[in-house]
Amino acid sequence: MAVVGLLLFMRLQSDGSYVTDLLPGIMLASIGMGLTFVPITLIATSGIPNDDAGLASGLFNTSQQVGGALGLAVLATLAIGATDETLAGVGGEPQPADQAQALVD
Repeated sequence: MAVVGLLLFMRLQSDGSYVTDLLPGIMLASIGMGLTFVPITLIATSGIPNDDAGLASGLFNTSQQVGGALGLAVLATLAIGATDETLAGVGGEPQPADQAQALVD
């Protein structure tokens, strides 16, 4: 369910409507993640002796945070690469003379 919600985000348009375009993906992704993260946390910490429960919980939360940070870094790198390719296709970075002319226009 979470994957379907995230895939719905791929079809978003800049002129889309919140209710018809964004909200269905948000609802599916949030419900799916809610139904996924709690059982995963329970599985990760079940069967652990009480003396090690804090350590197991800390390791699990740390791995979630590091995974999220690395995932964000990878996605940001991909987005920057795609943006650079798009800008190169339309003439690259604006030159100072172009910027000055844009202010006059």
